[in-house]
Amino acid sequence: SSLCVNDDEVRREADDQIDNPDPTGSTVYCRTPKAPDNGSLRVNKRRYEVAEMLEVTCFSGFELTGYQFYRCLPDGSWHKEDVECQLRVCNRPATSPPATLHPFKTQYSIGEFIHVKCPARMAPAGQDKYTCGSSLNWEPDPPQEIRCQS
Repeated sequence: SSLCVNDDEVRREADDQIDNPDPTGSTVYCRTPKAPDNGSLRVNKRRYEVAEMLEVTCFSGFELTGYQFYRCLPDGSWHKEDVECQLRVCNRPATSPPATLHPFKTQYSIGEFIHVKCPARMAPAGQDKYTCGSSLNWEPDPPQEIRCQS
């Protein structure tokens, strides 16, 4: 069977396996590390064996920068390179009344678009549609303030 992991779902090791430590006490394990802000661990267990790898994933709207795997070391610590989940959105462009944007949100995902709306007998000064591009800039480039004109 396949496993689908999303922002609200976590897979955990069975409790009966977790609570049966090595009887000799000689085996070293790594405890679960903290996930980066706005991210999660692909498989979340209480302990990991030496050399076991753990994958970091980011929540929707965030992009992982850096190396996405942690490795359990023989001393019980984790080898983690810099990893971060960075927000991947375009911020709402500035408008001057009576111009309004639809949909009206604070942030827009890549590929989302906005329409400029103006009252009757007025039209947008410039483009009437902008798209949030993969470079996190609006396309085409909007003016400093989106306005309506008569």
